[in-house]
Amino acid sequence: MLNLGNLDAAASLMERALVIRQESLGQDHPDTIASIDDIAVILAERGDLATSIGHLRRVVAVKSRLLGGEHRSTLITIENMGWLLRQIGQLAEAQSLLEPALATRERVYGSDSVETAYTLLNLGMVLREQGELARARSLVERSLTIRLEAFGPDHHRTIQSRQRLAEVMLDQGQREAAKEQLVLALEASTRLLGSDHRLTKAIDVSLGALASP
Repeated sequence: MLNLGNLDAAASLMERALVIRQESLGQDHPDTIASIDDIAVILAERGDLATSIGHLRRVVAVKSRLLGGEHRSTLITIENMGWLLRQIGQLAEAQSLLEPALATRERVYGSDSVETAYTLLNLGMVLREQGELARARSLVERSLTIRLEAFGPDHHRTIQSRQRLAEVMLDQGQREAAKEQLVLALEASTRLLGSDHRLTKAIDVSLGALASP
């Protein structure tokens, strides 16, 4: 993982590359857009989420115009922006992006595709934070079902869906159901990553918290 100094250096290099590409290739060239995308990633890693979102807005606009709203690259950027918006608490805007993205994923890739599972989970967590727990649970359960079928139980994406489902269940007051999901997630993470991995330890801590009154 890059430290803050390395992130600053990387951002500086990418910004120089962006200036060169803008001048030599133009604002809408794929390489220029790729540079903006890369800078957005670095900014997010550095914690500058608002500026990262601003860059992604530009990327989405250009990709939508050049590639179309149904293109995989456009959808990935929209979903990344939705995820960042959730991090800064702009839940309504995140939902306004992710709802149509989910509809597009289901239409273009199918309702049971692994691409759709990512959007289901992303939107589900936005709904959870808005208090729409029943629908959030339905979407997260769908993401888990898809990932179990596609990847099996011992995959990091499946484990992620189990963790998020447990969080929704806890919000609903269903501690035993949440515990069941976390036990399965812990077993899978231990098999996949080992007992000393930070993900395994984090799940174990969540289980421990459930054991407390």
